[in-house]
Amino acid sequence: MNLDNHKDQVQPGLKVRVGNSGQPRTVKPNVITLRYSVKYGAMAFLSVVLALGPWCVIRAEDKATPRYVGMSSCKPCHSKQYQSFSSYAKKSSSFQSINRLRKELTPEEIRGCYACHTTGYGKPGGFISEEATPDLKNAGCEVCHGPGELHVM
Repeated sequence: MNLDNHKDQVQPGLKVRVGNSGQPRTVKPNVITLRYSVKYGAMAFLSVVLALGPWCVIRAEDKATPRYVGMSSCKPCHSKQYQSFSSYAKKSSSFQSINRLRKELTPEEIRGCYACHTTGYGKPGGFISEEATPDLKNAGCEVCHGPGELHVM
């Protein structure tokens, strides 16, 4: 094997036969070998990043901020706590206070009530409106315990 023509194919530390004598010798790393290693290694890395990059970024954004799932998601595993909270805690029906006073309040004042009387208002995945996010319209478990998406999974 003539090293001058195949330097990019020779790995450092590899024993190869050189010249007419056929004597093996250890190839030492050189600039050309390293240049090719870096070049092709970088190309392989970039190929993977470009192929998976958008998916990884989207998934990272999804998991960076857990979403609110609503009280009903807590019920299957925490049925006693769910029943007790639903029956005795006034917060479990806190949206009724907003509905009772709606006629007397401006839309801006009503939005001011959402912070305390709903779950996750103004936060990613939190309460938006009674129509869009009905499961989050009352102050539920996640007001104190935080978004339940990662817990429920």
